[in-house]
Amino acid sequence: MENSKPSLRDIADLAVARNGGRGGRALGRAAEARGLTLSYTTVDKIRAGTYLSKPSRKTLDALAELSGESRQVVYEAAGVPFAGTSFADNLPEDADLLDPEQRRIVYDVVRMLARLNRELFELRQRQEEVTEHALQRSAPMTTGSAGSGGALDGATDPADGTGAGTPQTPAAPDGSGANGLGIQYGVPPQRKRQTRGIGKRAGRSGGTSS
Repeated sequence: MENSKPSLRDIADLAVARNGGRGGRALGRAAEARGLTLSYTTVDKIRAGTYLSKPSRKTLDALAELSGESRQVVYEAAGVPFAGTSFADNLPEDADLLDPEQRRIVYDVVRMLARLNRELFELRQRQEEVTEHALQRSAPMTTGSAGSGGALDGATDPADGTGAGTPQTPAAPDGSGANGLGIQYGVPPQRKRQTRGIGKRAGRSGGTSS
């Protein structure tokens, strides 16, 4: 917890440890003694990792008070937007003098802005999850190492097995460009035909001169 943000489970464990360490029921009684609202069943489920609902703000405020963590840290651990100050506390004293129609207008504006903030908060959470998932999928995977010559996996040099990956052309014993199988290397097909033609003309001219 020192080097990373605590989870809600960590905070619930800390709250129990700071208040006798006797479990959720005892923590619920400690919360009640301080005028806080906290269900011991909620605490037990959070600590067991089986709490699937979103905790109420009263629950989070109680956990912050009992654990010693700040309200902001507790709210962030629960994935709940945190408001540093109360909007109602900042209203002018004569706000209560607004007539019903004026109050309805204020309520509608506040509800609309609050809904937009919730949607933006949820959108940011989804974007963070998508980004984290993409980073995990794009992590480099090691499938094998290339040889000393940069060969692909499984490609080896038949001469020394170092993985050079470049097939070597067998050289002819006499350096003529043909190997023992009569296959000629390094001579394009057009040059082969020209070579054969020159040989035939040389043979005919030799026979005539004799």
